[in-house]
Amino acid sequence: TQRLNEWFAEKYEQQLQKSPFMLTFLGRKEKYDQIDDMSEAAEKRELAWQKELVAELQSKFDYDKLDAEGKISYDIWMDQYQRGVAGEKFVHNQYVFTQMQGIQAFAAQFLINFHKVDELSDMEAYNKRIVAIANAISTLLERAQLHASKGVRPPKFAYEGVIEQATALITGAPFSESESDSALWADANRKVDALLKAGKIDEEKAKQLKADAKQ
Repeated sequence: TQRLNEWFAEKYEQQLQKSPFMLTFLGRKEKYDQIDDMSEAAEKRELAWQKELVAELQSKFDYDKLDAEGKISYDIWMDQYQRGVAGEKFVHNQYVFTQMQGIQAFAAQFLINFHKVDELSDMEAYNKRIVAIANAISTLLERAQLHASKGVRPPKFAYEGVIEQATALITGAPFSESESDSALWADANRKVDALLKAGKIDEEKAKQLKADAKQ
């Protein structure tokens, strides 16, 4: 059981390294300029990785020699993999965007509340993440269109919620001539100004960072 727990800790860390979002949620700054891969190909790679780990789990550990908690951990891991395999044929039956989930629902909140900017490199990573989120939205849109072509569409009220959330991302400056700033643009300005005030950057660098965020 002790070996099993160590094995799980190692595999959990490997899993974490594939999720820049989760690393940030945990207050870690590895892969700070990246976000999770939201493609269907990434999901297939994850399931293939889990398959390899299941084989390793079965070959390295004797289930009968585990204590009760060890058996629970083992069973949960196996169950998660089996559910993944069972659900693979239904991958195009998922709703990609709903009012309760989807990148449009948490992108701004994630950058504003979880992506802390203490140094110049943090703000440069923030700007790269804006680009990455834009690319992820495009990837997810293609997936949603594929699912819709197969007749899988969320109900109308879900569309309405998604449209409202997505529109909020691009409402205000710099997306339009407006007296008010969009949430992300306002946040980017606050974070750059804080670096400037703290003496971490000079005026020229502040202008560049804001220009990059705006673009």
